[in-house]
Amino acid sequence: MTFLAFGPEDAGWYVRLVDGRLARLDPGRLDWSSREPLGSDSDSLLSVGDLVQIRAVGETLRGRLLERNADSLTVATKDGVKRTLPRHELAKLWILFRASDLKRADAVILRSRSGNEYEGTFQSIDESGLIDLRLPSGDRLSVRKSRLDKDGIFVLIPLEPAQLP
Repeated sequence: MTFLAFGPEDAGWYVRLVDGRLARLDPGRLDWSSREPLGSDSDSLLSVGDLVQIRAVGETLRGRLLERNADSLTVATKDGVKRTLPRHELAKLWILFRASDLKRADAVILRSRSGNEYEGTFQSIDESGLIDLRLPSGDRLSVRKSRLDKDGIFVLIPLEPAQLP
């Protein structure tokens, strides 16, 4: 398992499992006596095939990582456009994790079945399935979970571009 990032508040830790899948780990459930450090594997921080969102000079881009090397990242956007971004232009980078549950303060992207997307910070969900989301502007948005595309619910796992080998 490779540690990726600490989640905010009670979100736990974001990790990449040995088989390459992303997961959320509750550190309170770990048996620390069984821990065996294996060294660091910075190559597993970001893997070809990951869905990513990248903030670069003058733009934000989302897509599937096709290639990464010492100088650049190549991403295929949802429109099928292949873009290569120089590493020195990357300001922020997130892996999009299809989480089965949302935790308070998770940075999320939610896509409705009609195709609308909402990006913000998850606050809560009530018994009726109404999600409270804080938008980047500070405004609040309520959206019904039943109106979301189940494949369009993502938690954004932050990575520092400088961490990548």
